[in-house]
Amino acid sequence: MATIARTLNLPYYAVIFTSEQSDVCTGDADMAKGVMELVQGQPGFLGVERASGITTSYWRDFASVRPWKENERHPPAQANGKAV
Repeated sequence: MATIARTLNLPYYAVIFTSEQSDVCTGDADMAKGVMELVQGQPGFLGVERASGITTSYWRDFASVRPWKENERHPPAQANGKAV
């Protein structure tokens, strides 16, 4: 299976997070879609892969990761996931 990581030029950064499906959260699919649309417009974003509750996003450099982490719409999505 081809992965994004195998097609990228070195160096790059990978940010990995895990998640669990829950019946408790409402709007998860909508939030995930919104976050994906937002992240794709971030400078330095190279791509994303998902498998079994693990999401890996790829970034050109570390300087590109911080603005995404601090994006005003990203922390609420993280908090929603942690509240389950």
